[in-house]
Amino acid sequence: MNNKIAGLIKNLIAFLRKHGNRIANIFTNPHLLSFFISLIIIFTLPQIFDKYTAKTISKNKHVTYQNIYYTDLDSDNISEKISIETNYDNKTCLRVYKNNKVVEQWNFNGKYISSKPPFWNDVDTDGFAELFVFTNHDNKMFLNCVSPLKNKILRIEREICDYIPFGKTNDCQLNYCGYFDENKDGIKEFYFFANTGFSVQPRKMFAYDLVKDTLYYSEKSCAGVEKVLADYGSKTNDLNFLTVSNAVGNCDGTVPYSDMYAWLMVFDKDLSFKYNPVKIGYYPSNSHVISLKNNKGTFFVVLNIYFGTNGHYSTLAVYDENLNKLKEKKFLYSDEWENAQLYYDINANPDYYYILKNNGTIEKLDSDLNIVGEINSPLVDDLKYFVMDIDRDGKNELLLWNYNLQQLVIFRNDLSDYVTVNCSEANNIQSISLKLDGANLSELFVQSNNYMYTINYKANSLYYLRFPLYGGIYFIVFLFILLLQKTQRHRAELKYETEKRIIELQIKAIKNQVDPHFTLNIINSIGSLFYKQNKDKADYIFGKYSKLLRSTILNSDKIITTLADEFDYVKNYLDLEQFRYNDKFNYEIKTDHETNLGINIPKMLVHTFAENAIKHGLKHLEGKGELIITVTSTKNSCVVVIKDNGVGRKKAKTIEVDNTSKGLEILDQILELYKTLMKIKITYAIKDITDEKEQPLGTEVYITIPMG
Repeated sequence: MNNKIAGLIKNLIAFLRKHGNRIANIFTNPHLLSFFISLIIIFTLPQIFDKYTAKTISKNKHVTYQNIYYTDLDSDNISEKISIETNYDNKTCLRVYKNNKVVEQWNFNGKYISSKPPFWNDVDTDGFAELFVFTNHDNKMFLNCVSPLKNKILRIEREICDYIPFGKTNDCQLNYCGYFDENKDGIKEFYFFANTGFSVQPRKMFAYDLVKDTLYYSEKSCAGVEKVLADYGSKTNDLNFLTVSNAVGNCDGTVPYSDMYAWLMVFDKDLSFKYNPVKIGYYPSNSHVISLKNNKGTFFVVLNIYFGTNGHYSTLAVYDENLNKLKEKKFLYSDEWENAQLYYDINANPDYYYILKNNGTIEKLDSDLNIVGEINSPLVDDLKYFVMDIDRDGKNELLLWNYNLQQLVIFRNDLSDYVTVNCSEANNIQSISLKLDGANLSELFVQSNNYMYTINYKANSLYYLRFPLYGGIYFIVFLFILLLQKTQRHRAELKYETEKRIIELQIKAIKNQVDPHFTLNIINSIGSLFYKQNKDKADYIFGKYSKLLRSTILNSDKIITTLADEFDYVKNYLDLEQFRYNDKFNYEIKTDHETNLGINIPKMLVHTFAENAIKHGLKHLEGKGELIITVTSTKNSCVVVIKDNGVGRKKAKTIEVDNTSKGLEILDQILELYKTLMKIKITYAIKDITDEKEQPLGTEVYITIPMG
């Protein structure tokens, strides 16, 4: 195994050696770099180019006893406002507004029974919608009906059935199943289902003919239903009502269709069971159903989610129109299935439906229960959805509520695009309706337990501008990379020229120590030592000279050295000069422990001043010379002091025509180029040392090297 890994590494190294330059050229290609950088920028852009946008345009405090809805009651394409208030003792107040003005107010006896919209419809097709409001008093349920914009009371306290609430609050929920003219008299019958909790009854389906004042209903049952689908059979085209019940465990197992079980049921237009109800699950479980219509026929897809401890399976099953089970999948409950829902829109794609899960996963399935796709969406903790055509394009939007994030999530009908709207401080969503304003953009009205929100949802006009913008981003990035590469090339060329010039100057500066005169002088001195049989001294001096020469040659292409290497070079040089001048001077290099000798400096920096001290100061001194090099450090700099007791600069000028100016000019050029290259400004100062009578006592040089 180790041999295989070693072989792979070896092959990889060989491949990189052979093709490394080509790979580097590919990945540094400005077009490729621009593409990847543009992608990163595009993915980090704010969400202003989504296909659709949603924005909260108003937020108002809401009182809990008031239920507000918007709908067009007179077919003028402008919504009226409906307010139902329940804060009166045993009274329900209905108030209707048009153009923000009260049309009329009606006060009905009894407590309001919660009803899911739409509890309005133009049942007599006269262009004006009727409102249906249910109340409860004296242990009975009553229907009240008005035509608000015609200011007509059509029914007051029409008794529907017995209803004895459990406790002080109504636990009855009315679910509207639709309005249909099945007897062809021009008047639509109103179908609805009553469902209760601990009160148990009524749990049945009703149909009411407003004009004839006739009421009929399904047989007594204990099946609790939350949603009923009106469905026309594919074979007979008869009106049917499809529903499933939840197993909530409020009845015992002996009553008809006990809620100890979940049921699949189909009612005909007369509210009789078209087929015997089918048991689909056990207590406790929730159930959902959709009617799937495609070129293969009509199928009922049923999801039953069992979340108890008795070991029953949850199921996803397909039934035909006669409630024959065609296929079934069983699975064990997990958190992702909590509150899961089925969603289907025949206008989006008749062949597929969706399962909305609590973890944000949306599975796309076909009629054979095969998963054919998956969509990742925001986590939604309340999967009871709303469906409506918000932007009036003939296609419904799907609305889901995220309680934890207080966001409304709006999907297109095919779930292809979604947007989120922040509804801060909202609790549970009570209702959603649409505010129409003629030809103007419609607004979404959302009512929670404590706040009301008006939301603007529309196609984003910036959506189609994203492609020019993306192209512009690529073009700008491409130009920037080209400019950057050109700048880098210029800097590289400048660095090369600067380094080349520094090397030339340094070579020029060291010619003095490796010129023929210096070299011959050293060789003659070494030969003299051999002649005098002083072999040890000759070997020592030769070693010093060879080390100096080797360092000069090997480092001839370098412009930078460390302070430690510079001192080592200077020490070799001073040893040789000390030998040449027969110990005419002594020298000492002092460093403290806090000084960082690893800092970088231009090569020959210290050497230049040490050489000048000998050639122009100590060389002409009659007595014993002293050369002391001291290094100290501060917080921000390192200071090198080169001090000699030579004849001084003034007297040196009178002795030699060739002075130090040329060497210092070269050094100044080196330091200026070094500053350009390394962004470090090294400075020096030369001070003449004199006595009280202004007589020269030597020279002192201060070199300041910035650190950090």
